[in-house]
Amino acid sequence: GTEAETVAVAEEILANEKAQPYDRAMAALLAGSASSAIGDDAKAEAYFTRAIDENALSNDNHYTAMLSLASVYINTEDYDKGNALIERVITETSTKNPDGYGLLGASYYNSGKYAEAVAPLKKAIELKTGEPDVQWAQMLMASYAESGQDAEAVKVAEEIQRTSPDDKKALMNLAALYGNLDMQ
Repeated sequence: GTEAETVAVAEEILANEKAQPYDRAMAALLAGSASSAIGDDAKAEAYFTRAIDENALSNDNHYTAMLSLASVYINTEDYDKGNALIERVITETSTKNPDGYGLLGASYYNSGKYAEAVAPLKKAIELKTGEPDVQWAQMLMASYAESGQDAEAVKVAEEIQRTSPDDKKALMNLAALYGNLDMQ
């Protein structure tokens, strides 16, 4: 609820000629997060870009800024820029964080690149500990189906239904998939 104030304070720091690169980078990162939270993608993009360009953040914050910028690109349907940033973060960090892979898979899925969505979604699901992310599994199932890998789509749909037997949507998706494949 204090996003506007956060942006205002960040702007003061960014305008201060005595501010050091780290101060400017953190101010831009926080302003980017605040702008993103209120749905101002244009400002969020500018702030996250500035935070990265200052080249003064810790590695964790630097890569957080990159993933945040990638999310903004994806929000604005600039999938190629978003995907490139996510792939860069994954490559440079050798991350085992499933969220980066999930974001990349979702981006490919949402841009209609179903075959490309499969590998990152599989990796996200593989790396996820604790409660599985049903949305990733559903996107994986749909990606398989859309890219003509029907047997794999059925396997994923059956697994979703097995792990969530009370999920009517999962059951209907499985039934529809069976019907589409003449698996009466």
